[in-house]
Amino acid sequence: MSISPYRTAGVAALVAAAAYLVQPVLVALGAGEESRMGTAAYLAERTWQGALGGVVFAAVGIALAVTVRAVAAATGYDGIGSWLGRLSAGAWVAVGGLSLAPYSSVGVGIDELTTDPTLQRVVAHTVDVVNTGFIAVAAIGFAGWVALLGAGKVLSRVGVVAALVVVVPILVWSQPWGVLVMIPYLLVLGVVCLRRARRPVEVR
Repeated sequence: MSISPYRTAGVAALVAAAAYLVQPVLVALGAGEESRMGTAAYLAERTWQGALGGVVFAAVGIALAVTVRAVAAATGYDGIGSWLGRLSAGAWVAVGGLSLAPYSSVGVGIDELTTDPTLQRVVAHTVDVVNTGFIAVAAIGFAGWVALLGAGKVLSRVGVVAALVVVVPILVWSQPWGVLVMIPYLLVLGVVCLRRARRPVEVR
């Protein structure tokens, strides 16, 4: 018996939301002495943080990619909205890689180039800036996907509201933190898709 695409979309959406929920915990665990953050010594002490960040954000991206594909299969709509969703998923995987990079042997090896902690922190901060750029790309792609999901008749009104919550902070304050709306949106989407998966299949 084949698995309903709605069921696949529902499970994947819930996995993506659950993975993203780990992010605030990651931030809390990563808190430390501000004067040492980004230095080679600090990064070497916290390689686990890079691994966890890489896994969390890659999981968000992969689960989101599965969600986008499954929703497209379930609704028959695979237009520009779906491609924006795929863009968002790819950007999240990139965020995972960039979260891991400073804690890798290459990142920690910066002390072979300079032992100046200020310069080391500048490099780490530059990586964070680039990472924020990818988060913005992920946010914009996600906003486009949910706004256009109405074409597939899935949470159309909710999607428009969610898209506005994502985009407005970027346009007004250049901050992508509105993307956190992904968590409740994906939770709702997951439940809706799982409920639709339980409906009997219509024979035409």
